[in-house]
Parts: sequence; structure tokens; C-alpha cells
Amino acid sequence: MPETQFSVDPQRVPKVSTDCRSIHTDIPAPGTRTVLERLAAVESRSMHGQLPVVWDRAEDFSVYDLAGNRWIDMTSAIFVANVGHSNPRVLDAMKEALDRPLHCCYAYGNELRARYMERLVDFAGPPFEKGFLLSSGTEATEAGLKLMRMHGQRLGKRRRGIVCIEGNWHGRTLGAQMMSSNLGQREWIGYQDPDIHHIPFPYPWVLDGRSGREFLKQSLVCLEDRGIDLVEDLCGVMLETF
Repeated sequence: MPETQFSVDPQRVPKVSTDCRSIHTDIPAPGTRTVLERLAAVESRSMHGQLPVVWDRAEDFSVYDLAGNRWIDMTSAIFVANVGHSNPRVLDAMKEALDRPLHCCYAYGNELRARYMERLVDFAGPPFEKGFLLSSGTEATEAGLKLMRMHGQRLGKRRRGIVCIEGNWHGRTLGAQMMSSNLGQREWIGYQDPDIHHIPFPYPWVLDGRSGREFLKQSLVCLEDRGIDLVEDLCGVMLETF
């Protein structure tokens, strides 16, 4: 269950009219409650902690709700719209793909995928040489966990340890939630992988005069104090990407 539940009762708010924002109704806007109640009736409650804004359309960095209020999207739709909503180049490419009589299947290659992978690897640069296309961040996290441990196995590591960061969140699946540090969200698993370790991250506000490198070294010493050999017992590090 989400920890935060936002009220859907309309509240009178100051009107806003700028070059980038326009708020001219009570918030949540008219029609919002109806849509959210419909969703609550048929959608998993894990999605019920969202802000009470129902999107109607989006252009560039602007999102418009059902009443025409204009909001600034500070999330880029959780980073999938970093080139802007309804970007003309993206829309043209999507329309071109839809007009082609081709339905892609991951089990078979096609020229477009080859071209995309070549550009992706070239953009990533050394030491990256290959890519692996997946459908979600959580799936990529699970694949990353598997690849790190397979690599550790290939190197003959004594254990398959993964170092993760406190406060990071990686998704809703089993491996992803064990690598996340939210204890409440992983209670359903029933156990914690003893080879997944969490250390604090050197955020500027916790350094207390130390450098980030010094802070990291101290965190690794804490792992060693728990009997973990940094060479023989670890095979990877997982970082949240934002």
C-alpha cells in the first residue's frame, strides 16, 4: 500500500497564469475524482499514491489536465520523454513504424534493431561493446543481477555478493526489491539474500567534512568488519540511475 494518499477533494487555490503554467480551476480539477475512482476500482492499490492530476495531453515539457490546466512535467514522464512530449521527430518515426507491415518479435532480427543497437553501443562508448534490450527498468535490474553473479561464477568467486546503496529503489520484483533498501516493501519475500549488502551513499549532506572517497572507504571497511572479503566475496555493485 502506498505510504502517501492524496486527497481528491477539490481545494480552492490561487490562479496562475505564466508563460509555462496555467491554473484556472480548483485542484484537483473537475473530472479528476471520477477518473481516479474508476481506476481505484480496477487497478492495483500499489498505483494509488499518485498525485491527483489526470493527464489529458502533453507537449514538450507541458502537461494539460482534463480542465485545460497547464503543468510543468519535472519528471520527463519518469525519464521516458527526455526529448519532450510529442516530439515531432519521435512522432514521425513512430508513424513510419506503424505504417510498415512489420510486427517485431524479439526472437527474430530485423534491420531496424541492428541499426538501433549499433547507434546505442556507439553512443555508450568504451568499454561497452554490446547491449541487451528489455521492456522495463525492473527487468533490466533483474538481468543485471544475473549477469553480475554469472560473471562472479565465471571468475571463481567464493560468494556472489552484490553491493547496493541504502535509499535506492530498483523495482517491484523479487531480486529488485532485495537490492532495494525499503524493508517494508520486501517483507513479502520472507527472507533477505545474505549476499546482498547495503552501504550508505556519500551524499554531500552526510559527508561531515570527509571526501566521497573517504566515506566510501569507511563503508567498505564496515563490510570487511562483517567478514566480507572485498575480492573473493563480491561480484558487482548496483546503483540507482537517478
